[in-house]
Amino acid sequence: MPTFVLNDETILTAHGFVVSNAGGNFERFKENPVMLSSHDDRAVIGRWNNILIEGSKLKAEAEFDKDDPDATKIEGKVNRGFIKGASMGIIPLEAEYKDIPNIGGVVVLTKWELLEASVCAIPSNKGALRLYATDGKTELKNDEIKLSLETIINKNTKMEKIKLSTEA
Repeated sequence: MPTFVLNDETILTAHGFVVSNAGGNFERFKENPVMLSSHDDRAVIGRWNNILIEGSKLKAEAEFDKDDPDATKIEGKVNRGFIKGASMGIIPLEAEYKDIPNIGGVVVLTKWELLEASVCAIPSNKGALRLYATDGKTELKNDEIKLSLETIINKNTKMEKIKLSTEA
């Protein structure tokens, strides 16, 4: 079974944030470790096994559905090295600004839920990482992602009142 990297927390996503592996909730995913083709929920091509965090990487083994012609076609492309990428479909739950070595100050998803993971041809483009609303069904659009992250950060940021003197 080929092993894929689903996330590397040392790399900025195309959406401009980092996903912390430690913040991942995998309970629902482990009950239904569905592997999709390019985040299309009508294209279930297999399942993921042995999901684990190894260093900065979240990895899983791909098991393709041998009875599905589309799945075996994609498996062949993976085995021949034509497709090497995978991407997560997640629900962002909490985020904060952090300073990440070699990246700088960025938004980091510190709590999130994994819904699905997909084999995809171009995992680093804007369409590769799918973010879902908290209902787990509604896919967020690019402008909604930014608004959602800002809302999560603002909800988690505690503002303190500062009294200024007249001189200030």
